[in-house]
Amino acid sequence: VDTGVQVEIIGRTPYLGRNSVILVRAGLAAIVPGIGFGDSTPGNVTVLVGNRKSAIVQTTPTSIGFLVPWNIQPSGQVAYVNLVAEISGVHSPFDFPESFIEVDSTPAAGTIVHQSWDTLVTAASPPHVGEIIHVYAVGLGSVNPKVPDGTPAPSGEPLARLATPMVCQNSDVLYAGLATGAVERIYQVDLRLNVSGYWQFHCSIAGLTDFIFLTLNVLP
Repeated sequence: VDTGVQVEIIGRTPYLGRNSVILVRAGLAAIVPGIGFGDSTPGNVTVLVGNRKSAIVQTTPTSIGFLVPWNIQPSGQVAYVNLVAEISGVHSPFDFPESFIEVDSTPAAGTIVHQSWDTLVTAASPPHVGEIIHVYAVGLGSVNPKVPDGTPAPSGEPLARLATPMVCQNSDVLYAGLATGAVERIYQVDLRLNVSGYWQFHCSIAGLTDFIFLTLNVLP
């Protein structure tokens, strides 16, 4: 105190928010808030999701972004998993920051694009029988060839197709696999629609319970 020299006794202590459990999708990027990450860079942060190392997307002083492992738990369930951020160079006497997330790996369709790729399929712009639609989805399982986590899906042959065939009612599956160039585990399914009417499209993949993939109004 007499000299005015400052001595750090306890180092900066990062903290991951726990105000509410964050629901994330298996295979997609998630951002968890926190404090005290300082000038951390992706190179010196390791995120463990359920004791599995995850690819880092970004870090800021108040958040960590990472890819949720696509196969963190069996599909068709929501898991409550532990999350730990190990940050090298942080000299705190406390353990590395820890939190929890809920991981949903159920199959689900997202954006749907018309055959020409120029417009979205919506209630105001429905598809027609015989048309090939492009559906982006999550939770469809393993692919072949395998794509390492955190690397883009191949943009040319051999494309990362589903390891087991996908079959859907009232349509032909022309392609089912990872969306080309995607780093997140985003799938693309190309369907040729065979019947008109308002339909629920039930689909199946080996190892997954049959699921309702789409509900569409298909015009003649």
